[in-house]
Amino acid sequence: DGLLAISRLGELVPDWAERETWACGPAGLLDAAEEHWTEHGSRERLHTERFRPGVVVAGEGGEVTFSTTGRTVAADGATPLLDIGEEAGVLMPSGCRMGICFGCVTPLKAGAV
Repeated sequence: DGLLAISRLGELVPDWAERETWACGPAGLLDAAEEHWTEHGSRERLHTERFRPGVVVAGEGGEVTFSTTGRTVAADGATPLLDIGEEAGVLMPSGCRMGICFGCVTPLKAGAV
């Protein structure tokens, strides 16, 4: 029923701290879960997979050419390639908008991400 409030975890799963837990989801949820498990001394029991990896340092950007359309657009180095493609009218197969990671089914043919 809506978003999971980590504060309700004890009510919903009383023995949560004794269980191995796997969580996948948006950054806000996983950040809250990691903080909660850490505060309760159970961080080693929480295993997470993020929809988007954390960016340590954004690149400088450059040009991106989409091979199926031949379209070349500027990329700022901070915007995900999926967003850049969509803004350019290039649709790429992905599960990102559904919360399902397809492991980037659109291959990178050259360059670096």
